[in-house]
Amino acid sequence: MPFLAGASAIVFAIAAQSAPETSNAPVQPAQQQSATAALDIMAYDVLGNSLLTTDEIERAIYRHMGPGKSAADVESARAALEKAYHDKGYQSVIVQIPEQTAEAGLLTLQVTEARLGEIRISGARHASTADIAERFPSLQPGSAPNLVRTEAELKEANRFPDRQITPLIEPGAEPGTINVELTVEDKFPVHGTVQLSNDYSQGTRPLRVLGTLRHADLWGVGHQLSLTYLTAPQNRDNLEVVSGSYLAPLANSRWSALLYGYKSNSNIASLGGTNVLGDGYAIGVRGILSTPFKAKGLFGSLNFGFDYKNFKETITLPDVEEAIRTPIDYVAASAAYTIGLARDHDIANATLSATAGIRGIGRESVVIDGISYPIFGNKRGSLDARPNFVHFNLDVDYTHIFGNDIALFLRSSAQLADSPLISNEQFAAGGLSSVRGYYQSEAVGDDGVTGTVELRSPSFARLLGDFVDEWRLFGFSDGARVRLRDAASGAPGSFTLWSAGLGTRFQFFRILSGEAVVAWPIEDSARGKGPFATFSIKAEY
Repeated sequence: MPFLAGASAIVFAIAAQSAPETSNAPVQPAQQQSATAALDIMAYDVLGNSLLTTDEIERAIYRHMGPGKSAADVESARAALEKAYHDKGYQSVIVQIPEQTAEAGLLTLQVTEARLGEIRISGARHASTADIAERFPSLQPGSAPNLVRTEAELKEANRFPDRQITPLIEPGAEPGTINVELTVEDKFPVHGTVQLSNDYSQGTRPLRVLGTLRHADLWGVGHQLSLTYLTAPQNRDNLEVVSGSYLAPLANSRWSALLYGYKSNSNIASLGGTNVLGDGYAIGVRGILSTPFKAKGLFGSLNFGFDYKNFKETITLPDVEEAIRTPIDYVAASAAYTIGLARDHDIANATLSATAGIRGIGRESVVIDGISYPIFGNKRGSLDARPNFVHFNLDVDYTHIFGNDIALFLRSSAQLADSPLISNEQFAAGGLSSVRGYYQSEAVGDDGVTGTVELRSPSFARLLGDFVDEWRLFGFSDGARVRLRDAASGAPGSFTLWSAGLGTRFQFFRILSGEAVVAWPIEDSARGKGPFATFSIKAEY
């Protein structure tokens, strides 16, 4: 049973037991005894109210006033006023009609507002009880319980994956009071994952190892710290990235603050014999606002912030004795809005984002052999490249599960830029999470779009035993179109990727998961036309 419905019934029952005994018998006119006689109701005197404004009370009972009313109208006024309290979340309020006569057209309604007594927190082993109490400002001893607010606070408090809070409601020791116990079930909040795959870029060794360590409830207040290491174990010079993030949800707020950064080093050789040696780092900060919707299963979030990026690259071309150095540092602002839908048979997500370079922060020129060059134009090789670039991105995915458990998955990503971009900001296509059957980031450009259609079989899990959490087969087709603005002379201005294939995904023991894919490139690939097998396997705790 949903919290609001179940708790409302319990709180109302407790409040009713503690309410003073009154009679809701039909109100009699001062000089008549007939229950059906007309009543001239000119005003209601509402006693015991401290929660509704005068305007809110008048709106609830106004239509039940006037000449020629009956005892049924008085009962309707009582019910309407009680409903006004309940609609605002005050389910502990009881409205009654005391025994009385309608003297001078004035009737009395008695309001009883049950109050909160003791608030207890039990069962917390890793979470901070002080932090949990702070997340429920609606539960204050001596106040009238507002279950609408409490339900919203409960939903927010339970968004941490390793803790679950359940309120228990019972009569208080004092008449007219309600006690609440917040029972906490929490788990050790440290998690780790190790992932092995062969999702690699052209000119590098195939294997990749990704390790992540995450604390999901730091300090017991819901902060999250994550550290990640990615490398090519067969040759670490091909790829090595260290990254970290710190997420701090703000108590009693829909806001969170995120600080993150990474440092990378690579030595990548392309087919043309061009070697790119580079290392760099980036740090960023984001403000994140959760934007809930009243509609069931609909959610959203807004984030915005800034990134500082600093990269150094040395490019060696065939038959060129001296290397070309292209260092760069700059600041970019970004904003994104995500909306999601999760219902019984449909899951959808869409993110629209914008990124803009900020002119005047960071170097705008670089001196090479005594000559000054615009730093963005030098790195991109285009005079149209500029520090105040802008690009927009859209990412959409949708899953529909049919009645026979067959699932259809659709995905698309797109980028549109206003000018030639440096490589750090370009759109990349190819790889296990993009266009399968091609190298990771095989096609790179300023504008681009990718698309995926995937049909998944029913899950075999229920046929294979409890150790299998999920196992499906699937067939797919991926595609991409990428365009370069102001492409270099003799270089292609656009790329098309298209593939089709088969694969499987699985999860065993809630610990081991992975996928294996065989894809056939339909458009030309750097690997040729043959099938390309890719796998990923991950262990987590």
